[in-house]
Amino acid sequence: MAIYHRPAMRCPIVSPLLILIGGGWSGLAAEDESLAEVPHVSSGAGAVDATLGGGQGDDSFDDATALKQKDYKPVEIAAVPYPTSDPTLGVGITALALAAVRRSQQDNRPITIAAAGMVTENGSWGAAGGIRAPLCDDDLRVLAGGGYAHLNTNFYGIGVAAGERGTFVPISQDVAVGLLGALFKVADDLYVGPRVSYNTVTTRVDVSSLSIPPSLQGYDLASEDRTASLGVQAEWDTRDNTFYPSRGWYITGSAVGSELDKGLVLPGAADHVSYYKCSFATNRYWMVTPKSVLAMQVKTDWRSSQTPFYALASVGSSLRGYVSTQYQDRTMVTAQAEYRYDTGWHRIGATGFTGVGAIAPTYADLLKSDASDLLPAIGAGLRWTVAPENHINIRFDTVYGRDGTVWYLSVGEAY
Repeated sequence: MAIYHRPAMRCPIVSPLLILIGGGWSGLAAEDESLAEVPHVSSGAGAVDATLGGGQGDDSFDDATALKQKDYKPVEIAAVPYPTSDPTLGVGITALALAAVRRSQQDNRPITIAAAGMVTENGSWGAAGGIRAPLCDDDLRVLAGGGYAHLNTNFYGIGVAAGERGTFVPISQDVAVGLLGALFKVADDLYVGPRVSYNTVTTRVDVSSLSIPPSLQGYDLASEDRTASLGVQAEWDTRDNTFYPSRGWYITGSAVGSELDKGLVLPGAADHVSYYKCSFATNRYWMVTPKSVLAMQVKTDWRSSQTPFYALASVGSSLRGYVSTQYQDRTMVTAQAEYRYDTGWHRIGATGFTGVGAIAPTYADLLKSDASDLLPAIGAGLRWTVAPENHINIRFDTVYGRDGTVWYLSVGEAY
């Protein structure tokens, strides 16, 4: 096996993952970033990621509201296979099944159950399922989920310079994860609660013939890791619709501690490490017209010094236009905005969006970043509503970033 140099990208079609794992797996908790410490592999919301948030049809979004209320359905079931694409795993196919159960016509937080499976052109595959259930008049929100995936990805190193070089080591990872959490209402729209997760990550790479560049040294690329994580998350949620918000705030913060045991230890390496991460995100939504929405997000992640390479903060896990494993470090900040327009014609919508991200070893280093360190992105997309009662969309996005143009095809809005 050799180290590869990735040529400059023009218009690659490269696929999505369901976000069965990693930063994406946290979508099982409706954008919860406090859960499993497993490889991040996608920047958008995947099938399970997008569908376990709860929410209702747009009770204030367009002129069809009255008709929707008359046609109220207590249970909406959707099952659909569809092609997928993002910059990390290549073109693939995903099968998604979901059920959203509203206990009354006024219930704006349904019980949501979702399951999905995917396979991609580079040999990656996976399956996941989960449930998010608001209970006790939404004073308690319970989450449970699990999944397994085999991923073929690349390790580029740490920092902006490593990502720019485009030099990587191909790795293969088998990931299993389970999680359980609860959120308790402590004030109007404010929830706090614990989350626990357990995962195993087996990473394989033939390093015997490699001359590892300095940017790729310092991490055990071949490992058999078992990680138990305990964290706390708070969220303030005033959105009118979790799947497709048209107004309101969604603010989340989390702190997680993880204990990692290594089944495969290199000479001189520790067989047990403790590491930590914190995340904070603010989403804001405005209804511009009865058929259009402006959405904005600011997000930051922090990781401690012992964090394994596959769980570092990644620009690509938040900002479209970048490979999730390419630009990563211990701290990350992204800011983005998106204009969403519902045409009202055959369930079709359109979007335009832009954003910028940055990574660095510490927040002090982030403050020293100049324009050359920033990772910009700009793009446009189409939407098709696959589940009208809850306004769940299949999305196609074309994004131009620092390394060229990439395509995404997935389920659910990016944030």
